Amino acid sequence: MKRFCVCIFFIFLLGCNFEKGKDFNMKNGKTNLSETEVVKIASQEIKQRYSDHDKYKPYKADFADGNWMVSGTLPAGIKGGTPYVIIRDRDKKILDVNRFK
Repeated sequence: MKRFCVCIFFIFLLGCNFEKGKDFNMKNGKTNLSETEVVKIASQEIKQRYSDHDKYKPYKADFADGNWMVSGTLPAGIKGGTPYVIIRDRDKKILDVNRFK
């Protein structure tokens, strides 16, 4: 039983993507936008919509299924949600701007 669990664990690890924020486009093996570019686009959009945008910095970006999700970080001791922006990688189209609840 122990060997079985160890084998399952290693199979799981082999299937994981270890590069944070990177999920590669099957055509060329990379994303069209860099994490820095996406954060810049999203921070401009958040700044236009939310007056309290500065308190959610730094922003973090994650890539999955052809879309980037950029979200703010919640300061310690603050209740509530942070703004987020979803950007399509292939054409930089902003799909959604909202707040987590």
